[in-house]
Amino acid sequence: MAGPRDRRAVEARALMARLRRGLGKSPAEAWEAYGLLVPYLPEHVSAAQREMLFLTATLFGEHPLTRARREPDADGRRPPTYNLGDVCRALEDRPGGGPADPAGERRFQALLRADATMLPIHLRRIVRLAAAKALPIDYYQLLRDLLNWSDPIWGDRTRLAWADHYWRLDHSSTDDTDSQGKDN
Repeated sequence: MAGPRDRRAVEARALMARLRRGLGKSPAEAWEAYGLLVPYLPEHVSAAQREMLFLTATLFGEHPLTRARREPDADGRRPPTYNLGDVCRALEDRPGGGPADPAGERRFQALLRADATMLPIHLRRIVRLAAAKALPIDYYQLLRDLLNWSDPIWGDRTRLAWADHYWRLDHSSTDDTDSQGKDN
C-alpha cells in the first residue's frame, strides 16, 4: 500500500508530464497543460505574456531542477544574476573560461537571434541539454527575460546580458542589473 508521500510523488510526476506534453505548443494546442497554468495567471495578461508564461511552465515541466533565488546580503547588495547565458556556458564545461565550443557557440547565437516564434525551439533544446547535465535553471529570471524578449529596448538588453554571461571570462564581477528588465 502506497503512503501519502508516495502518492504525492506520483501526483507530482503526473503534473510534470502534463506540462511536458505542452512543450513546443501554444496554450491553445495544449489544453491539458494550459489548465494547470490558468489558476496562477494574473487577471489582465496579454497574449504575448500568456505565451511566455506557458513556455516557461512547460520548460520547467521538462527540467524541474531550478536554481534558488538568493536574497540580498546584509548590506543590501544583490547577488549576481544567473541567466540563460550562464546555463549555455556551463553546458560547454569550459574549465578556466576557455574559448567557446564552436557548436555550443552557434547554438547560443541562434538563441540570441531567435524571434518569439523560434524561441521555444531553441529553448527546448537548451533545457534538454541542461537536464542531461543536471544544470539548474533560474526559471524566475528566465521568465523575466522572456517577458522582455520582444520589447525593442528590453529585449536587446536581455540578449546582451545573456551574451555577457556566456562570453565573460571572469564571473566574479557580474552585476545584477543587466537583465532585470521592465516591470511586467
